[in-house]
Amino acid sequence: MTARLTLRNTAEPIQLTFPSGQSYDFVIKNEKGDILYRWSDGKAFTMAIREETFGPGEKDFVIQVRLGGKDGKPFPQGKYIGEGWLTTMGAKACAASVGFEMRHVY
Repeated sequence: MTARLTLRNTAEPIQLTFPSGQSYDFVIKNEKGDILYRWSDGKAFTMAIREETFGPGEKDFVIQVRLGGKDGKPFPQGKYIGEGWLTTMGAKACAASVGFEMRHVY
C-alpha cells in the first residue's frame, strides 16, 4: 500500500518544532485499536530539537507499507484504520486518519 501524508497550509507561514529528526509517523490499527504496523519501528532519528517554517504551500510524505505482520503473513480480512501525524512537540496538532477494508481475492 502507498500512504501519502499531505501537509497543506493556505494561510500564513507556521513554525513547527520537532523534538528529533523524525518529521512524521504512521500506524495501522485493527478494529480493536491494536497497532499492527508503525512506520518508525526499527528506524533511528537524530536527537536534536529543530524548528521548521512551513507554508503557505503543500508538502507530501510518501510511505510504502507492507500490509502484513512481522511473521510475513498478510493481515487478515477486515477493517483497519491508517493514521498519520506530524511528530511535532506537544499534542498531535497535524493528524489525519482513514478507514479501509482488506479483502482477499483469489
